[in-house]
Amino acid sequence: MINDQPNPNRRDLPVPLASRSYGNATIDAPGAERFSLDSCGRVVRRRRATIFSVAAIIGILSALYAFRTRPVYRATAKIEVDADAAPLSPAGGEPAQAAGVSDAYLQTQVDILKSDALAWKTIAQFGLDENGKFVPGGKTPAGSSLADARIRRSRVLAAFERRLQVRLEPGSHIILVSFEAADPNRAEQVSNALVDHYLEYNFTARYQSARRVSKWMAKELGDLKVKVMKSQQALVNYEKQNGVADLGNRDSLNQDALAQLSQQLTAAETDLAAKRAVYDAVNRNPSAAGLLTKDPLLSRLQGRYGDLETNYAKALAQFGPTFYKVVAIRQQLDEVNRLMNQEQKREREQVEADYRASIQRVAILSRALSGQKKQVQRLDELQIPYNILKNEYQTNQQLYQKLLERLKNAEVSAGLKATNIHVLDWASYPVSPVRPKKAVDIAAGLLSGLLAGLTLAFVQEGLDTSVKRPEELEGVIGAPVLGVIPEAGKFSGEREWLARGKGARSDGVERCVLKLPNSPLAEAYRTLRTSVLRSSPSGPPQVLLFTSTQPREGKTSTCINLALSLAQLDKRVLLIDGDLRRGQVRKALRLSPPAGLSDILAGGAPPEMALTQVDEAPNLWVLPAGPRPSSPADLLSSPMMEQFMADFRQRFEFILIDSPPLLLVADPTILSPFADGIILVTSSETTALKAVSRASRILETAGEKLLGAVVNRADARHGNDYDYYRYHRDYYCVPEGANAAAFPRSRDGAQIP
Repeated sequence: MINDQPNPNRRDLPVPLASRSYGNATIDAPGAERFSLDSCGRVVRRRRATIFSVAAIIGILSALYAFRTRPVYRATAKIEVDADAAPLSPAGGEPAQAAGVSDAYLQTQVDILKSDALAWKTIAQFGLDENGKFVPGGKTPAGSSLADARIRRSRVLAAFERRLQVRLEPGSHIILVSFEAADPNRAEQVSNALVDHYLEYNFTARYQSARRVSKWMAKELGDLKVKVMKSQQALVNYEKQNGVADLGNRDSLNQDALAQLSQQLTAAETDLAAKRAVYDAVNRNPSAAGLLTKDPLLSRLQGRYGDLETNYAKALAQFGPTFYKVVAIRQQLDEVNRLMNQEQKREREQVEADYRASIQRVAILSRALSGQKKQVQRLDELQIPYNILKNEYQTNQQLYQKLLERLKNAEVSAGLKATNIHVLDWASYPVSPVRPKKAVDIAAGLLSGLLAGLTLAFVQEGLDTSVKRPEELEGVIGAPVLGVIPEAGKFSGEREWLARGKGARSDGVERCVLKLPNSPLAEAYRTLRTSVLRSSPSGPPQVLLFTSTQPREGKTSTCINLALSLAQLDKRVLLIDGDLRRGQVRKALRLSPPAGLSDILAGGAPPEMALTQVDEAPNLWVLPAGPRPSSPADLLSSPMMEQFMADFRQRFEFILIDSPPLLLVADPTILSPFADGIILVTSSETTALKAVSRASRILETAGEKLLGAVVNRADARHGNDYDYYRYHRDYYCVPEGANAAAFPRSRDGAQIP
């Protein structure tokens, strides 16, 4: 068999690894890409159609909801809840002071506002139970069972509660009562009516409570009156027996007198001690009386005496003792000294008199204090039973008076509408609806749609196992990606050129190397040519086999353009259409040879009859597939195929074989022994990585050399790795016969050649 014959030009097949190195670069297995902003950006760019579609759909639905939904209006009333006074005690005492409004009390008021009783009263006031728009079905028909009426009532109450909102303002005693309705006037009326019913309920509850308290107080008042009379009589009898009238006031006066005497005695004793100290000091040093008493006259005399002594000493030293001026000063000194002695004597006598008077005052106060203490002790003994009797009387009297006052107040307040509930703001006519908020709803819809689109995009990305990045493909096949071919028709020059065909993109892509030599497509194929020529250190492979996993992955266009690129290097190139089932090379190059590969393998025609030279590329010869045989695999396995390939190796420098998809038929494995290398063509975002892995295992099992892979239809604008479009934005060749005005010009305005 041909498959079993060795091929001297075939190299050993490398073992596919999860990670292989090419030069200094390491190729990771699929799925090794880590989460990053760059990877997220690629996902968003690849799935932008999904994201924008979902966002647009949800945004449109939100807009339809906003514009088609019937407006709902909300009217709100504000109620203030003050602290409630405590009720009367059973003994008729003063009500306790309000300690503030507790959270439990406020929540109780909220629950009362939400009660079915108030709700049904409001419903009956406006006939909402008979309103078909409020609750579908209208009023309960006559003759309905009790169960039906109860069910109807429950539905009406549930509908009312759905439209009612009662809530506390945080950190305050304010309760907000809101009602929603399609009619703004009805929303205002219902809110105010519910608040009015709540106020009426609060007043009624207070009125009934006051009436019950009045009845109880009237009964207790008679018993308390008897107690007051008995306690008063006992107090009067005690005062008569002990001869103490108004003992309380007398005891208070005696206590005040005792306190005053005690204070006066303490002050007198303190004053006596001070005067005794002065008295003793004066007796020890009579000359110090003036200093101790701080006598101003004595101080002036002492100062005058000192001045005269100074003047006398000066005059004596100057004039002598007999001089008249000296004698006069001496007489003045004697007079001042006499006055000083006289004043000191008077001060000593005054100190002694004050000291004696203080002694007498202390003695008098001591006797008075002793007598007052005895009087107080006597009154204290009488005060104990007296206070008991008086307190009992006063307590009974106070209870009686307060109970009597409360009874009268209760009778009056029962008819008053006093309450601790105050309406701050009645519900007003709502001008704008509470929903739908068109701008907010549409914005929220767009934002939700964007988030949903992003979520769906990442879900699709997670479920998508197709080829998207060359690194993923390299990790699966264990061989390098030789070229990345961008998607055709992304620029005006390409689009116009492709439009000149019959409507199918393939009518022009296969010859883009000739028609658009400076386009991103042509440049990508020349890059592929360079990769193929440098794929082996020992020299470029002579025979290349092109295959794919599935149809329509760009295998034929890649093979033709690579052949055209090699032919432009003045190399003799043979392009063999090895797809005997659905050959497309003849149609793509617009050839009409008299025979094909199937004819020469069947022995019906010589090779020269089937080989056709391409006019636009003189160095390129094409061997079409020819008519479809009944058994293509048998023809390709015939010895004649091996003979032809050996002959073609001698005549051509490069031979390119376009074979069918590898996963559908066995033809590629039959043709692979004739090739020096196999190139697997894939389509970006179309070819599944599982299919690529299976194709790689098939070739590995067959022992064939996988030279590398090609990624077709790569939209480089979805990633940052291969941006052909940015580099080739302003550089095109005008194709033959195309409108030159439709193609870009250089920056200086000249037509690009």
